[in-house]
Amino acid sequence: MSYALFLRHKSFFRKDFTMKPFLLTLLIACYSAVFPCLAQGEDTLLSPKELKTLTKKANKGNVDCMLRLALHYSQGENRDSLTALRFLKMAADKGNAEAQAEVGLQYMNRHTPQDTETALHYNQLAADQGNAMGLYNLGVLYLCTEGDANEERATECFKQAAMKGMALAQYFYGLLLGNNNETTEQSIYWLQKAVDQGFLPAFSKLAIRYIAQQDFANALKYAQIAANEDDATAQGILATILYAGCGIEKDAEAARYWALKSAQQNNDMALCVLGSIYYDEENYAYARSYLEKAAALGNDQACLLLASMYAEGKGVDKNEQYAINYLKQAANRGNKNKVTILQTTSVCLLKGSPQKETYNAAMCCHSSSSCSRLNCPSTFRL
Repeated sequence: MSYALFLRHKSFFRKDFTMKPFLLTLLIACYSAVFPCLAQGEDTLLSPKELKTLTKKANKGNVDCMLRLALHYSQGENRDSLTALRFLKMAADKGNAEAQAEVGLQYMNRHTPQDTETALHYNQLAADQGNAMGLYNLGVLYLCTEGDANEERATECFKQAAMKGMALAQYFYGLLLGNNNETTEQSIYWLQKAVDQGFLPAFSKLAIRYIAQQDFANALKYAQIAANEDDATAQGILATILYAGCGIEKDAEAARYWALKSAQQNNDMALCVLGSIYYDEENYAYARSYLEKAAALGNDQACLLLASMYAEGKGVDKNEQYAINYLKQAANRGNKNKVTILQTTSVCLLKGSPQKETYNAAMCCHSSSSCSRLNCPSTFRL
């Protein structure tokens, strides 16, 4: 999977999960390797004679032969997914945990209620044997099902898989812990575990955690590593840090470089940085173009900058209603500080010309939140 798809967990981990095919597919796609029972080797393709021999042994209950046949029918010119699944189910029904987890995954891909029940059954069997992939799969299924209780179950499944050393589970567990301020340190611990195994998606999330703690040196370190690997989220983070001068000297040109790379992958942070750079340069046409794209992707700082442009008539016709609408977009995303901004700034706008001091004071209310969430750091100005 392209990690760029992953990576705003604000849209992943929320309280209103339902079993949606696109979400389940996205989570399944995060697998970075095939299962051990299907690990590819030089001798995975079988001759007709070997097929005949192994099939006889498999039909007599030999699990190793079942797995070799499943692998054979899952590759290249021999690919026959139904036959591969048949041999996997034979091995799973014999109690092989890795096969159980793989069968569970196959049914997770089908998205019908009956298939979901089958997926739960086989993944539970694997999880009961302590299989990390089975635990992870079970966590995914719970996470995609509505209800706080299921989110708690998902968290526990990810925790158990994480403790077995599975980088992907460490990553998800770290993200879930990051939703609670009381578990930020634990979140960093598990994300660091995933990073130590080279799991690329964890780098940018770890950088965000460090930014929330005002540890910009570590944030810059991990963002830079992932950015060099063409990770759009990390590039957006790096551009933001460089533009804002968080813990380092501000470098607008370096910020522009990374923002342009990230914006090619439609990253909202990068689009906001580009809009902010052009805003500073008083190139309001370009600023508006990038900020509108960022705002459409849910970037609240872009909404605030657009509100400023319309309130003061910078590059656009002055339009108080447009300014208020953009402020509402920011406030509607649930941050109390942004509600304060909306209330304060709306009063200023309705009085006529924005009162600069009051307006700027309102924007300061937003600074600590925007820095910690990394939509844009507090040093982004309006």
